[in-house]
Amino acid sequence: MSRVMLSKAVNFLVFQITWWASVLGAASSILWLGPAVAAVALCLHIFLVPDRLAALRLIAFMGLLGYITDSALGLVGVFEFREHALDILWLAPVWLLGLWLVFATTFRSSLEWLSDHSRLAAMLGGVAGPLSYYAGDRLGALRIGEPLIQKLIILALVWSLLLPILFACSRGVRHNR
Repeated sequence: MSRVMLSKAVNFLVFQITWWASVLGAASSILWLGPAVAAVALCLHIFLVPDRLAALRLIAFMGLLGYITDSALGLVGVFEFREHALDILWLAPVWLLGLWLVFATTFRSSLEWLSDHSRLAAMLGGVAGPLSYYAGDRLGALRIGEPLIQKLIILALVWSLLLPILFACSRGVRHNR
């Protein structure tokens, strides 16, 4: 396995570990678990990338965009969160911010193959996005609102738009080096 492929495999695995730690931590009221794992994952990523400043800008922008999106979806009742430490009325919990920041690292690594395929990214976003929230619901980290099918359709629409937008952001940073 080449160094590049190994790096992408590690990036994918680190994101999966972060997702599970975040969701299971939230479901078990261990609210620090997801953010702690995310912090380690982000430090590892920043240490390993050649252009740290570009990586930080991309992670911050994409992470905040995703976090604001989830906060807005929570505000309008697409889903609601279990208790969380900051408990600010309209903000998503901190574990979701950490998860979004680590997810942002995948766009220039394990998910980079999808970067130039906007239609495929939209289709995968429309399926994988809602499935991720549904899994989070089933595991107890959040609760998708009722009617369930309607909320999953909203998530599918949001993610089918959001994923190509995030890839466009990733390409924009790449071209501004």
